[in-house]
Amino acid sequence: PRKEHRLPRPLTAEQDKLVQQELQRRNDLASNTLLLLRHTGMRIGECVRLTADCLRTIGPGQWAIHVPLGKLKTERLVPVDSTVCEIIHRLQSLRPPDTPSTNRFLLVRPRSRYSVTRMLRTTLRDVVRAVGIRNRIVPHQFRHTYGTEMLRAGVNFAAVMKLLGHTSPDMTLEYLQITQQDLQREFHLALSHPRHL
Repeated sequence: PRKEHRLPRPLTAEQDKLVQQELQRRNDLASNTLLLLRHTGMRIGECVRLTADCLRTIGPGQWAIHVPLGKLKTERLVPVDSTVCEIIHRLQSLRPPDTPSTNRFLLVRPRSRYSVTRMLRTTLRDVVRAVGIRNRIVPHQFRHTYGTEMLRAGVNFAAVMKLLGHTSPDMTLEYLQITQQDLQREFHLALSHPRHL
């Protein structure tokens, strides 16, 4: 029998815009964490394990987030822009002042990491309902949206694979939505700049 093929599930441009606007409007711990997921393509479990000092300066005006060992037993540095730096700083400022110095996580866990994950899922469900989206949206779809956005922005496939922390191209292909519009753009770009010339 033919192998089951999972389709990529990025948000539509309209859904993405509405959700991000509402998350920015709320500007609380859960909303900023969801924005961080959207702008970095991290898995929710990786985000929950980020350390308070996860933001690294790579060079002048260049930053990256150190993503700890994740699902595939890999760690990586994900390049980020000043917007993500601001989100990290907001999350750091939202840490309670009485947080013990032994708590090295960016997101303070009231009980366990699962309580943080549950809070994020609940917040996203509330945001989706608030903006009038009828489809069910889960945090993992932000990874699909991020990967597709990076590919459309001109990041090559191998780099998208590294950004997402994948170990196989097949896995990355399941995340990327390539539309007819994308194919037309790439085709005409190739015709206007043929490599053999």
